[in-house]
Amino acid sequence: MKALIFTLMVVFTTSFVPKLDAQEQKKPNDKEIIIEVPDTIRLGAVKVSKVTDDLGKIEFKIKNSGKEALIVEKVQGCCGTKITESPTEPIRPGKTFTVKAEFTVMPRVSKIGRVISITSNATNNPKAIIQVVGEIIPDDPDLSAQ
Repeated sequence: MKALIFTLMVVFTTSFVPKLDAQEQKKPNDKEIIIEVPDTIRLGAVKVSKVTDDLGKIEFKIKNSGKEALIVEKVQGCCGTKITESPTEPIRPGKTFTVKAEFTVMPRVSKIGRVISITSNATNNPKAIIQVVGEIIPDDPDLSAQ
């Protein structure tokens, strides 16, 4: 009788314990491809008289923190932002690539707002978005109050 009760208890408890399939028992994904990019590039506040052609020339790094090659399919800018340098070869794990972009900044009081999107095979963020923000301010702060 004790054997029957023990057997029933074993059957009862094991039938209600969730079973993990082979996928869930595996270690962390060996095929991870992780892209690291800045969320925002801040140009800060620049006086109108200090605006130069170089203000609209930016660069940032893409890092592959994954375990497989990062393949960047497209780097695209909006609002007249031209991508002057982007990866053409896969980025190996642990390596970085510097993306270069440029846009025109007019010497007048205004906000700067651009978006750069990166489409890749990254498992963590296949369409990374980078905001470029800044502001052109008057040379004389009293003029902004008028």
